[in-house]
Formats: sequence, C-alpha cells, structure tokens
Amino acid sequence: MAGLRFGFLIAQPQIIEQLAKVKDSYNCDALSIAGATAAIDDQAWLADTVAKVTASRTKLWQQMTDLGFSAQPSQANFVWCPHPQLSLEPIYQQLKQNRILVRYMNYPNWGEGLRISVGTDEQNDACVAMIKSLV
Repeated sequence: MAGLRFGFLIAQPQIIEQLAKVKDSYNCDALSIAGATAAIDDQAWLADTVAKVTASRTKLWQQMTDLGFSAQPSQANFVWCPHPQLSLEPIYQQLKQNRILVRYMNYPNWGEGLRISVGTDEQNDACVAMIKSLV
C-alpha cells in the first residue's frame, strides 16, 4: 500500500473552492477511504510511531553531529548533514557502493551535504557506522 495516498482539508468554503481548482485528478476509492479512516482512528499507533521516529531522528542528528558534521536540527523525515571540512561526494559514493542510500546535494552558493532519511534505528546505525569508517 506504499502508493496509497489520501488527503483532506478543513477550511473555510471559499478557500476550499479555490484549492479545488488545482486539485490533482486522483479521486478517493473505497480502499483509500478505508485505509485513511483506520489511520485516523488509531491515534495511539500514530502517537507511538511519531515518538519512535522523533527519537530516531534526534539520535541520528546527534550521531552525525558527533562525527563533526554540521547537522541541522530537523522536524522533517530526514537530517541535512553538511560538513565544514570534508568533501562529501566521495563519502556518498562509498555509501552507495555499500548499498546505503542517502542523497548527495550540492547547491550553488550553499554548499554540499548529505540528506539522510530517517529509517529504523538499525538502518540509521548501519549508515552512521559506515560514515564513521569513512571520515
């Protein structure tokens, strides 16, 4: 069900009217409605999952900071990790060769960094261990 998407909007009618003009063409079906309803109803699971992901993201941020990266505190599903001294493209290439997938980005006038998506603690630890062996 990785491709299942569902969204809803709560707003004043005039705002909904304007946003409906640019709405994507995907409509809801019985499966997406059932999945969304179950997800909305299970607030305990949501709270537990949010707490786990938040803790994993914080741990990943701290580990990367401890390795000398200028990791940015994040509220997203990833941690942005520039490094003040290292060239990161070779590290990215080594990670990729070892089947650890992160994103390497190099923005003009901003610099380069690794965008590391938050995974499970085991996945994050494997990524950090490999990076530690490379820095």
